[in-house]
Amino acid sequence: MLKSILISGASSGIGHALCEHLIELGDYDIFGMDRKPQASFFDEPKYKHLCCDLLEFESVKNEIEASSILKIPLHTLVNCAGVMPSSLISALDPKCALDAFSLNCVAPLYLAKLLLKPLARSKQSLIINITSIAAELDIPGEIVYGATKAALKHASEAMAIELARFGIRVNCIAPALVMTPMTCHLTDSQREYMRSKQSLKGEVTPKDVAMAIKYVIDGPATISGSTLYAGGIAR
Repeated sequence: MLKSILISGASSGIGHALCEHLIELGDYDIFGMDRKPQASFFDEPKYKHLCCDLLEFESVKNEIEASSILKIPLHTLVNCAGVMPSSLISALDPKCALDAFSLNCVAPLYLAKLLLKPLARSKQSLIINITSIAAELDIPGEIVYGATKAALKHASEAMAIELARFGIRVNCIAPALVMTPMTCHLTDSQREYMRSKQSLKGEVTPKDVAMAIKYVIDGPATISGSTLYAGGIAR
């Protein structure tokens, strides 16, 4: 029997790589969520796209309710969607910062709320939140991004305790620097700093993170409230 999975941020970066990886494996019914559908998935019979902006919470709710996802057992929710606004405190835009917290932290919590019943309906279901080693670092110009990911990590640990009674596990994957459309604006010094904080040297690709996500999905049903560092972290 195919497992059902919902992936936010499915049209680019890590979310896109995960969709490609799971389509190739053929073991999942995939619901992708993003503002724009990914044209390369149009002809995939096991892929369905939910088109909405995760900053528009009512739209997200309506899109989910209009789909079939609330009627089925949902095995896994993977929150890949995110933004990485760069700013020093002296140039902070409060609206930009609030949007970053809404997308990077509040939206994953809201999706967990909306999908609680189908997740509970599935046996040994799982929520995976993509955080970042930035949650543990002091990257110049990335204080907002690091704070949003630290908040999501803390929220995930709290959710793991709260949702355990429903048989839902919650874990995080914290990648090192991954070159995606979200990180292409980083300066050379920012990239060099982030790479210096990896314990395993070498580039971490979106496909690497996708494979790490699959590793967590297939892992022991006793692991919850944990963070897996893709690329490692040198503290």
